[in-house]
Amino acid sequence: MKLDDVKKAILTVGDGRGFVIAKDYRRPVITAGHCLPSLPPSHPASDTWETTYPEIISPLGVKPSISAECIFVDPIADLAVLDEPDGQERYLCEQADAYPDLVDEIVPLKIAKATEG
Repeated sequence: MKLDDVKKAILTVGDGRGFVIAKDYRRPVITAGHCLPSLPPSHPASDTWETTYPEIISPLGVKPSISAECIFVDPIADLAVLDEPDGQERYLCEQADAYPDLVDEIVPLKIAKATEG
């Protein structure tokens, strides 16, 4: 993959950056955990409102205006994975539509399967 192609996968996440990957039909965003304003609760019964960050992502160089849900975070490795907010939540319907509109315009990075040796 060429450097110009890699640059096309980058977007703004909070005060930092992240990149879009392709995973089946999804387009998650990989970023540093410290780009989140706070860490989500560390229990599986978290509500959507606790794991969704309003106005956290945008095209590169633009003030963040689109919400995303944190589906994974590792504070030790400083890694977070964001994805489309839950569109079944009434207050997130518009944001759930805005997320794919943004990430579908971005060329995702291809992630290869790990190999032994």
